[in-house]
Amino acid sequence: MSFHKILVAIDLNEHSDVVFDRALHLAKTDGASMMVMNTVEMPLEDDLLPMSGAGIGADLVLSEDFQATYHKNLQTEIARVRTQLGRYAEKGREKGVSVEFDCQVGDPGRRICQLAKMWDADLVMLGRRGRRGLQEMLLGSVSNYVLHRSPCSVMVVQGVEAS
Repeated sequence: MSFHKILVAIDLNEHSDVVFDRALHLAKTDGASMMVMNTVEMPLEDDLLPMSGAGIGADLVLSEDFQATYHKNLQTEIARVRTQLGRYAEKGREKGVSVEFDCQVGDPGRRICQLAKMWDADLVMLGRRGRRGLQEMLLGSVSNYVLHRSPCSVMVVQGVEAS
């Protein structure tokens, strides 16, 4: 089976190079194009609004200062992520592979599946952080979510554990 469009979801930690390099090797072998993506997980402003009036200082959400700071921090994080993704794209292009990149905001599992569908990917590659037991049950697993909901094939790079 050969792939034409590989979506590579990386979380920009020390193991991201492993996931990217494996995807790059596969893309080069198959003559596929790649989309490298990351999801910024900052809570969206709408997610914070229900906390207002709770008497725990959450009323700050409604203040203009909080909103300005929130948006500034979000834009700063998106710019940082886009810079790092751009480096991955350049590395792929140097190896002769067509590489795009995208930064999403929100829930990583959902965003990966949405982008895979929108971009018409035929493979999603991502790492596995190694969450197990109660930690996986409470925090969830992006790779598990994507495995069960992706519109295309999924390859999970094993051994990419959380530090």
